[in-house]
Amino acid sequence: MYEDEHRRYQQATQQATKTLATIGKVQQLERELLPTYLFHPTDIIVVLGQDA
Repeated sequence: MYEDEHRRYQQATQQATKTLATIGKVQQLERELLPTYLFHPTDIIVVLGQDA
C-alpha cells in the first residue's frame, strides 16, 4: 500500500515537473530548505505532497 502511494507521488511529481518545465525553470526543494531559500518576487510556487 505504501509502495503504491509512493509510486503515484513520484509519477505525479515527474509529470508536474515535465509540464512546468514547458513554461519556465523548475527547482525542486525539500520542505526543510524552504525557510532559507531565497525566492525571487516573480517566482511561481507550486506545492506537491501532503501539505498541498
